[in-house]
Amino acid sequence: MTPRRVITRAAGVIAGLLLFLFLTLHFIPNRALQGVAERAAAREGYTLAITGFGKAFPVGIKAHRIEIASEKGPLLVLDGPVIRLQLLPLMIGKVRLHCAARVGGGDLDAVATISGPGRLRLDGSGIRTEDIPWFRTVAGARVKGKMGFELDAAGPLSKADGSVRVEVKGADLKGVAIHGVPLPDAGFDTVRGALKITGGTATLESFALQGPSMYMRLKGTVTLGNSLGASPINMTLEMMPQPAFLEDQKLVFLLLARYMVTPGQYAVPITGTFAAPVIR
Repeated sequence: MTPRRVITRAAGVIAGLLLFLFLTLHFIPNRALQGVAERAAAREGYTLAITGFGKAFPVGIKAHRIEIASEKGPLLVLDGPVIRLQLLPLMIGKVRLHCAARVGGGDLDAVATISGPGRLRLDGSGIRTEDIPWFRTVAGARVKGKMGFELDAAGPLSKADGSVRVEVKGADLKGVAIHGVPLPDAGFDTVRGALKITGGTATLESFALQGPSMYMRLKGTVTLGNSLGASPINMTLEMMPQPAFLEDQKLVFLLLARYMVTPGQYAVPITGTFAAPVIR
């Protein structure tokens, strides 16, 4: 067989595969596809409230709005999410999806390779933290600031390798409580964090909150499981308040007195799971 015939036959196979995928997606009812997504989320312990579900050209799905929630309440709201199969990687045997959505006034962009060991690249920019219900639902907090982040991870969640970087400008934290234990209300000029994932264990290499009244640092690990929300955490929150701030919020610091390691320095142990943290 000549090289030209090989190329022609390969092109025909690829075209036939793409046509098959297009027709398969086209003839599956929207409600059936939505049901698949809802059941997949339910297996992980989450519920999806989807409005405006439909198909996206050429091979993909879209929705007007998706609300992701746990038994405690809403965690994340995606506006205008679109998931498309990338056709060029398919020609070399890779199944790769491109996902895009808005979170409030910010943007989420993800590329997920679901063939082989799998890989996820997730980028967020210009996202206001007050538009993420997770903070209110899980921590009962009012958190303000503008966030950007980068996540790059490969492999199944329980064995993943990768990294995460996050930055929040003008952060303001109020009403933060972990398992009923309040933390001080404070503002921070900049929040920066770097997390390394090795063999399914996520280690905070640095996560610092720098503000005029207090410096905070979070360190520790998350042991990733099949479900992110159920993944155990083992962390310590260090706080070094300025004397005037300590006096201004002395009631909160009195409740945290058992965690004082030296005058003006506190170390608060946090365990539980990612979805339900607990202060020991």
